Amino acid sequence: MGYTSQSFAVDLQKIRNMFGSGDHGLLEKVKTSNLYEHYADTVEPGEFEALMSDIFIRYIPPEKRKTEKKFFGLITTQQSSTLNPDYGYAYGYALLVICDAFGQHLTPQGDIFYFGSEWKKISQEFSDKGFKVNLDKMWEPGNVFDIPPIGDFPVINSYSKKEISYLVQNLENFEIDDNLGDIDGDEFDEYHVFLKALRDGLLTCQKKDVEWVSFIH
Repeated sequence: MGYTSQSFAVDLQKIRNMFGSGDHGLLEKVKTSNLYEHYADTVEPGEFEALMSDIFIRYIPPEKRKTEKKFFGLITTQQSSTLNPDYGYAYGYALLVICDAFGQHLTPQGDIFYFGSEWKKISQEFSDKGFKVNLDKMWEPGNVFDIPPIGDFPVINSYSKKEISYLVQNLENFEIDDNLGDIDGDEFDEYHVFLKALRDGLLTCQKKDVEWVSFIH
């Protein structure tokens, strides 16, 4: 089985602030995503919109969760976020679509960040050059959004603005042939396509002053 990373330039705090906002207009905005129908078709009819409603409407933020004492005050329980604990993976895909709707899909032209020989080669080069931030961070589940734990996929992580700046600076040490990295060009190879997409995506995040959020699945 092959894996790819769909990555987005997106304001993380803006997305987090949407949780429990009660804004029905956000639901309509999400439906404009080019990816909405694709992921909506992976679940039962109407279920995907219900998952979105969980996030935008029914979610209870931590500061509003009530505590309750039971058994004569001996046990204290904390109100949950109300998100279904069995649907962590589905909320993950819902957030992928949300990031597409409110951010910028960095490789809409195809699955450029494919986990294979080029990924491993570049990751090893990062390691050999002593990079403090590695490409493989995208494979490490991060605490990016307040959703139930995801058993396997999608794996969600992000590069902070500081990490983006670091990577942009250090990628200057790589020789990237933009001609070979042009996916629409007559000649290209996967190594330069990958590196060019990574560099250009990071530069997009830096220009917009937002984070890089990745979903591996």
